[in-house]
This record gives sequence, structure tokens and C-alpha cells, in this order.
Amino acid sequence: MGYEKEVIKLEILFMKSPLYNKILQNLKEGKEYRIAFVGDSITSAESVFPNWRSVFEYILKFSFEEYIDDWRIFEWNLKFFNYSLDCGTTKEFLKSLKTSLGEVNPDLYLIMGTSNNFNEGFEIDVYVRNMEEIFKIIENKKKDCIYVPSIYSKDERKNNEYLTLTKEAFSLEKPESVQIINGYEIFKNYDDMDRVYTLEDKGVLDLEHPNSFGHLCIAKMFLEEAFAIKVNENLFFEEMSKGDVKWPSW
Repeated sequence: MGYEKEVIKLEILFMKSPLYNKILQNLKEGKEYRIAFVGDSITSAESVFPNWRSVFEYILKFSFEEYIDDWRIFEWNLKFFNYSLDCGTTKEFLKSLKTSLGEVNPDLYLIMGTSNNFNEGFEIDVYVRNMEEIFKIIENKKKDCIYVPSIYSKDERKNNEYLTLTKEAFSLEKPESVQIINGYEIFKNYDDMDRVYTLEDKGVLDLEHPNSFGHLCIAKMFLEEAFAIKVNENLFFEEMSKGDVKWPSW
């Protein structure tokens, strides 16, 4: 019976991504693994509870329960750092990598955004130059990166900017250690956008910033696309919303 369980574990592990297996190996060797979030207001998520960062951290950590018996190994050795800024542009992203993020020295960068470049009047070549420099820094550090240029919103003007970013992102020069996820298409194909965009600011519907369920969908996107961790967002949201489930399932 023990052998059969180990075979099942190996089969499940084989279905995970190389990045997931790399983190698992680090943890098994007793090493710390550091993950940094870099983005704009959707990632800083100052007013959304829970936000996608907290959901991502919870699911990623406890996914290792299947392979590591001692919970302290993945709870204590997986470290998360938020370097996201409301209204941040790729200029601020790049500055963070050159300054404060150097002190943290992350093993993995999760970067999302940003159309705020357009708000600041930057031309698209500024976005390209900044992102390629960011990727070069990460490559030189021999680290990994998952990059989502945008998601789809309910604001058509913003969607035009998001689509422009997404197209440019897939033309960027990047090392193999950088994975780009097409969040625009993933969210565009979601069948219930009205469930994602419900937040109001002074009585006005916010068409750009997802609610807590939408943030759960962002976490799902990162986990499924980069780590091959399947997430049932409806199950998680249902159990979380009950208020009496300590450890929501996914």
C-alpha cells in the first residue's frame, strides 16, 4: 500500500511544472525560496480582501503538503514579498529591481502590468525597453520570472491598451527563465465578467479592478499556467465565504 501511494505521488508530481518541481527540490533541501510580487494597483490590491497574492500564497504553500510531511518546511521557508505600487509603471518596476528588491534577492518574480505607462504618456518603446531590461536583470541573477502583461476588463478603452501591451509582450526579447502568460485572453474567455467587476467607488462601478472573486481568478491563472496546480475557484470562493471553513479547498 505504501508503494502504491508513492507511485501516485510521483504521478501527480510528474503532472506539475518544472518550476513547481524546482521549488519543491529547494524546500526538500532545507533552503528558503523567495517570491516577489511586482505590479500596479491590481497586484498591490490595497482594498481587496482576500486579494490574489494571499490566495496564491495559501494554495502554493499547502500544495506541497502532498510531498512534504513537515508543514513547517513549506510554511516557514516559502517567503513572499510585495513590491507593487498603486499607479506604478514599468519605470517603477525597473527601479525596484535595481534597488530595494536587490536586498530581498527573490528566486522568482511574479510581475503583472501595466497600462499605467499610457497614463503617464510613455510611448510603447519605453515599455519595451523597461521590460527587456527587467528580464535581463533577472537573467543575470539566474532567477525565474512569470509575467502577465494584462488581464481583460469591462472598460473597452482600457482593453485596447491591454491588448497593445499583450501583443508587445509576446514580442519582447526574453530568456527561457521568463514565462509570459496571456492574461488578456484568459480573462476575455471567462464566461461571467459581471461576477468579476462589481466594485464601486463613490457609487461608480469600477470597470478595471476585479473584486475578491476576480482576484481568486488571477491566482488561479498564475497557479494553473505556471505551476500546473488545478484550482476550482467556485469551490474555494464558496468555502471561503461561509466564514467557518479554516482551510478552504481548491
